[in-house]
Amino acid sequence: MHDEHRDIFDCDLRQTLTAIDYSRVLNDNVELANMEGIEHYDPHNMLMFPYANVDLMYSPSFDTADLGSLRSVIWNLQRMARIGNWTTTWERELREGDYTAGPIVYALQEKIISPSDLDPADEDAIEWVTKLIEENDVEDRFLTDWDERYAEVTERDEQADSVDLGAFAEGMKTVLSYQIAARGRK
Repeated sequence: MHDEHRDIFDCDLRQTLTAIDYSRVLNDNVELANMEGIEHYDPHNMLMFPYANVDLMYSPSFDTADLGSLRSVIWNLQRMARIGNWTTTWERELREGDYTAGPIVYALQEKIISPSDLDPADEDAIEWVTKLIEENDVEDRFLTDWDERYAEVTERDEQADSVDLGAFAEGMKTVLSYQIAARGRK
């Protein structure tokens, strides 16, 4: 089973490395910040596809006929995991000079803040940016997206006999609750 999924694992791992590189490029060139880019690349930083691949490599009961359905669901679940991470780490990342979290990118794209506002060495500027993001309910936009994706995943007719897709999706509620509980400590 390992060799059967090795090329998929390698491809997904390359996507993760590309996501990491995109984050570096974005932080070095904040002017390019846009939601399409961050929504395309950044969810791969959650590594859900590589982790699922490892599970599949060592799951002899997995039916490869279910691979398309499983991956279809993982696309949304990986994004949901990223949303939970973004909404609970963006304030710390802002202070560290990491501007790749969705709420920061969204605030830049919507001109709630500008690249010139971003200076991790200037505590007043960081407080000002944080206040603007909070006052504009930017996090709520992402949590609404999370809820919509959860509803979409749980209401779809996706079938996989060898994987409980419903339980997989349900587990994302636990992931989000852990992310929220860990806010400010990660």
